[in-house]
Amino acid sequence: MEHIRFVFLITLFLLATSCDRPLAEPEKVDPIYSDLENEVRNAQSALDTEKKAYLDAKKRSEELTPRDPNRKRTVFEVYELEKKVKRLEEKVLYQELLVKKRLEYVKQVYPKRYQQKLAWPDQAEVQLYQTNKRLNRASRNWSERVPKLQDRIKSASDVAKDTEKPTAESSAAH
Repeated sequence: MEHIRFVFLITLFLLATSCDRPLAEPEKVDPIYSDLENEVRNAQSALDTEKKAYLDAKKRSEELTPRDPNRKRTVFEVYELEKKVKRLEEKVLYQELLVKKRLEYVKQVYPKRYQQKLAWPDQAEVQLYQTNKRLNRASRNWSERVPKLQDRIKSASDVAKDTEKPTAESSAAH
């Protein structure tokens, strides 16, 4: 009885693994699509946080009297938070468009790659995406990317220490 059960399990395993059919949702295994979805979630959570801060600041500014000394600062804070919320809303919309665009691309390219028996996802494309992402997020501040000249050149005091004049003891030894 145990032998029949073992043969049945092996047969079932072979049948399950030997099926060669295209993925129903190829975007689920695409790391670029997953990363873009994470970007949407991150942007949405940042937007929610900033909206809450904006509403709190707006409520505080409405509670202040017109002659309150803090009113000007609070109104400016509301204005800055409003601009930040608008930028984040645009970022969320942009990230959602990137996800939709990637989904369309995956739906278009995956069947072709499957027919050609090529690996999915394309590792060269993933590598290119990761490199591009890293470069886009790199600092554009020259001082952060390039070492300072003072760090690379010995100072005059360091040079003086290295080339000290020989003392009488060291010259007597010669």
